[in-house]
Amino acid sequence: MPANRVVVMMGVLAAVALPASALAASQPKHWTAGSGTSEVVCGEAVGKPTTFVLCSARGLKLPSSKKNQGDPFIEVAGTGKAKIVPISQNSYFGKGGKLAPGSTWKALGVVCKVSSTSLVTCKNMDGHGF
Repeated sequence: MPANRVVVMMGVLAAVALPASALAASQPKHWTAGSGTSEVVCGEAVGKPTTFVLCSARGLKLPSSKKNQGDPFIEVAGTGKAKIVPISQNSYFGKGGKLAPGSTWKALGVVCKVSSTSLVTCKNMDGHGF
């Protein structure tokens, strides 16, 4: 095969491979899954540096010691136990997206999965989460 054809083929292979790697790097910073009463919203929390993932869903309740301090969110860091915290403002970083059933999202040592029935689980490297 002539050398110029090899170079062209290598260029085509690189162009085809680029979108796959670009897709992996373009996951949303925060997202929703499910709908209505089963909707879950998760994402990288605003902060410098961003060190944990925040999630919210209907039915979450604050501990009685934190009543009337904000809305309940679950905070999941890369290690350690998840905790319910009060948040009083939009605390997500970046542009949001919608995760389809069967999707996986990873950030900050936390892996969130959406089942085929839109059930969301998020676990950190220690196996803590929900």
